[in-house]
Amino acid sequence: MKQITQAAQRRAQERVRTAEAERQRSLAFMQTPNDWPCWPRLPLKMKDTTMIEGKLGFLVDGAGPTVYMGNIFQQVLPPAALTKVFSSFDEVVETGWRVD
Repeated sequence: MKQITQAAQRRAQERVRTAEAERQRSLAFMQTPNDWPCWPRLPLKMKDTTMIEGKLGFLVDGAGPTVYMGNIFQQVLPPAALTKVFSSFDEVVETGWRVD
């Protein structure tokens, strides 16, 4: 029983490290538009609480920490009702958005 508990604890610690690494990677990527593979847009994703479906969004270089709902291949930017303006890229990441 003790081995199972230790193994579960190690897996939980690894998930935390992996999540933090993904968070840091996303934050660094959001802050460096020159590295965006689909510049001037950066695709984002957010999984919902059921972890089944997710939301798609993207950042646009020069628009700051504003998430546009939709996919990067849209010809025009979505209307204001489908955008979320954040105070910083940290806040974007904290709300669950990650680079896709």
